[in-house]
Amino acid sequence: MEPRAVIKSKTFKRKGKEVNYLIFHLDSTFRCKCEMERLLDFLEYLNRDFKIYYEIEENEVKLYGDVERLVKKLVIFCSACQCARNRRTLRRTRELIPDLSYFEDMFWYTKIIENFEKGGYWKVCRVITSFRKLYGLDK
Repeated sequence: MEPRAVIKSKTFKRKGKEVNYLIFHLDSTFRCKCEMERLLDFLEYLNRDFKIYYEIEENEVKLYGDVERLVKKLVIFCSACQCARNRRTLRRTRELIPDLSYFEDMFWYTKIIENFEKGGYWKVCRVITSFRKLYGLDK
């Protein structure tokens, strides 16, 4: 069976420090700074509702089945992780994302991907700042 989505973890050296990146291979390639453990924890948390089959290999996660909506939620969460200021904001984000409607998922996912293609990391952080302000996650 062919995986519907593949998420790879790569480590790069930036200015003498090692930085973990997750690379989502979708219609286009999306890259964000997030630890694999955080992604797997959130995937397990979301899988209670989605019941998706996934395999974890050394540095990649393969998702099978109807994973379109799940991947959108994972991209939103991982983008929030790379721009998070503190753990409380991440905890609130983690609790909020499963409750987002299909249209909210689609909107935020599209904005994140568009801005990543236009300007990379900093443009994604602008979108996530708007996301946090709209849902009151920094309070």
